[in-house]
Amino acid sequence: MGLKLRRLITWVGFFATVVAALAILPSQALTPVAAQDATQTPAPIPGAIATPVHRINIWAGPGRGFWVLGTAITADPLPVTGQSPDHQFWQVSTRFGIGYLWFLDVNVTNAGAVPVADVSNVGTITAGIVSIRGGAGVGSQQVGMMSRGQQFFVIGMRPDGTWLNIHWRFGKGWVKTSLTSITTTGLATAAAVVNSGPRAIVNAGALNIRTGPGLGFTSLGTVRGGTVALAGSIPSMSSRAIILAAHPSSNRRAQ
Repeated sequence: MGLKLRRLITWVGFFATVVAALAILPSQALTPVAAQDATQTPAPIPGAIATPVHRINIWAGPGRGFWVLGTAITADPLPVTGQSPDHQFWQVSTRFGIGYLWFLDVNVTNAGAVPVADVSNVGTITAGIVSIRGGAGVGSQQVGMMSRGQQFFVIGMRPDGTWLNIHWRFGKGWVKTSLTSITTTGLATAAAVVNSGPRAIVNAGALNIRTGPGLGFTSLGTVRGGTVALAGSIPSMSSRAIILAAHPSSNRRAQ
């Protein structure tokens, strides 16, 4: 059998195995909380306009523990769409999307007509430094960190209540519930299956992730020692190779 034909058969078998492995990986599908659905943009209140009294921050949520979306100046009147339940923040429509302004930073016209916005699914970090992970478990990849006092939106929760799925500054992630304080109303639960099935732990300093089961295949990148990943064996290679459900770093090396 020619070398090219053998390589073609190897590629086809490897591709079929990858597809099969991906089909059985655990799901972390969420039932989103309607109040946090980005597609539901609140309508401006007629006659309600917020005018900054100086250059001010536009916050992502109703609290100064949220991240800053941008700034506004006195020449930037903003349509008001609601106010926070504690009346400390005005919800406004901005060029960045929906944002929040601290009440002492703006003058608002027709303020009496502005209803309370539904922003109840909010959380605050209560521990010193907290890891944000890509899945609901300590074995999941760390995607960032938050510190005490920083805030986030809660978009889901594990059925047992131990982990929260959140929207934070850099997207979506998971945080341990016991490290937070949350205010929620009708919070949906996330149907998450965490770290089920076999796992692989990298016990070398760094490990190449390749496009196929062999040193002759192209390196996609590396993962560091200690990384935990879901794994599935490649039948044609017995126990000598595995498929990792991992995200290799951008640090590449030749081998």
